[in-house]
Amino acid sequence: AAFADLPVVPSDFSVHVMEAKLRSPVAGVLKSINEERWLAITRLSSFKSACVMVSVGQPIAKTIDACSASGNVNLQHESLEVLRRDYAAFHELVEAGLFEVH
Repeated sequence: AAFADLPVVPSDFSVHVMEAKLRSPVAGVLKSINEERWLAITRLSSFKSACVMVSVGQPIAKTIDACSASGNVNLQHESLEVLRRDYAAFHELVEAGLFEVH
């Protein structure tokens, strides 16, 4: 009965959050992670944490879905506008070439 009393959508958010997937456009062996782009990701205003599931010298899969992602980045901010801006910037950095694969 108590569960039925819960609102469908909470009304008192204190922050907004998004999870963004780390993606590789190709499969192979991870040669390096672009340090400049990774640093830019960690310096986003909304950056909270990251889980990188690949290591240099190890195989990396081509990302085709959420299960084949190379990890994730958690973003959190009081401002939805800032969160959306950072989410877009994250994807630009990843698409510019975060992983060097051979």
